[in-house]
Amino acid sequence: MDESNSRQQVGEDLAIIRRLMEDARETVSDNGWHLVLWGGVLAAAEAIGHWADSGVLPVSSRLVWGAALGLGWGISIPLRRWRRKHAAVDSLANRILAAIWIGCGLGLMLLGFCGAQTGTLPGPVAPGVMAIVIGTAFFASSSLCDRVLFRVLAVSWWAMGGAMLIWPGPANNLVMSAGLILLMAGPGLLLTRRPRKPARMELIA
Repeated sequence: MDESNSRQQVGEDLAIIRRLMEDARETVSDNGWHLVLWGGVLAAAEAIGHWADSGVLPVSSRLVWGAALGLGWGISIPLRRWRRKHAAVDSLANRILAAIWIGCGLGLMLLGFCGAQTGTLPGPVAPGVMAIVIGTAFFASSSLCDRVLFRVLAVSWWAMGGAMLIWPGPANNLVMSAGLILLMAGPGLLLTRRPRKPARMELIA
């Protein structure tokens, strides 16, 4: 009897894990537009802010970042609410991934406004620090979603962030802008076009 109950419990646990992975893959496919949105908005802000600080554009970089973040959150929050309203169920995977990326976004805002804009975090160093934070968010999401893609993106962000910390400079803002297009918006667009596949059981390291 105990052995039968144990097998039944194992089967139920595996079913929960499988469903969690299925929900995560569906969530990532549905929310790929968030990566496209934030990748595009932040890339534009990095480039325009760099030109503003360089004197090429007669505008304050604080105004540029304030407008970019207002636009990003102004679209992202209603989009998430709309998806939650029309989803069959707000899955655990959905809530976990949302928490990871909202935490990443708020952390980047604090680094930007409390660090880079006040001067306590040197401007040439800020892009490297932010790239490492983004890489950490991709890595934290990888066990729930597309494991290979998200870990490749995490390593790419970490490598880029480390390089920018070793070789800091004003041009790193343009490097960061290119990274946001190639390593965030691009993969996000790929995820929105990818057909959904049945979940495959794999050990979570």
